[in-house]
Order: sequence, then structure tokens, then C-alpha cells
Amino acid sequence: MNPPDTDPNREDRGLLGKNTAQFGESDYGERLAYEKPEYRNIFFAILYYIHLIIIIATAGYLWINQYPYIRDNSSWQSDVDLTGIFVGIIGCMIAGVAFGLFWMEIMKRYASTIIKTMLFLNIGCWIAVAILGLIIGEMTLTIIGIVFAAFYALFSW
Repeated sequence: MNPPDTDPNREDRGLLGKNTAQFGESDYGERLAYEKPEYRNIFFAILYYIHLIIIIATAGYLWINQYPYIRDNSSWQSDVDLTGIFVGIIGCMIAGVAFGLFWMEIMKRYASTIIKTMLFLNIGCWIAVAILGLIIGEMTLTIIGIVFAAFYALFSW
């Protein structure tokens, strides 16, 4: 039996044949079905918007209270050249975007390797915490390191 996309007797064979498939449908299940995501963290979304309002209100308050003082005070002067600051900020933004895009490509190509490596490094870090606890004589730190190393080892299994 041929897979569905190579079956020569199939009616909806593509460009030359009759195609009855709807957008997003596939022989292997629903694809491209974009639905509104289910929000499970409504509380934190509300806290985020409250935080945003507080930041904007604080910036407005400081602008209203401090700007007239700076504008009306003729003795206020600054000898700072802001060119380097603006060039540095713009350069950092460009470097951040470039590095982010580069890292996204790396993560797409080597996702399973990165995940496995991080799981084992996590276990190794907790073992290092346990060893550090033994070296400095802190039994609580040793127990915490061993418990978490065992938990992550079982989780990674």
C-alpha cells in the first residue's frame, strides 16, 4: 500500500487532479489550524498590565514634576556628549537582534542535542552543589544537592 501522498489512484492528486482538501487539512491530521490560545495565566496577565500602567504613570509624573525645573533653571547645563551613548544603544540593539536570530537558528537545528545537554548539565550542577556542601561541611546543602540531582536524574530518564 502506498502512502497517501504517493498513491497514483488518488482523486485529489494535486495540480492535475481534483483537489477536495480545505485549507489546513492534511492526510495526516489537521495542520495550520490557528485557534485563539487558551490563556491560563490571567492573574499574571492582569499583573503585567497593572505594572505597565504604573511604569507609564511614574514616567509621566516624573516628567511633569522634573521637566519644568530643568527647562526653567538656566543654570542647569550638561557637558555630556550623548552621541556615544546613542551609538552604543543602537549598536547593542542591532547586536542583540542579530545574536537572537543566530541563536534561534542554532536552537532549531540542534534542539534535541541542546535539550539533552542541558538535562545532563543540570544533574551535574546539582552534584557539584552536593560536593560543595561536603567540602564546606554544610550537610543541608549536600542533602539538597543530592535530592535535586536524583530528582532531575529520574526526570531525565
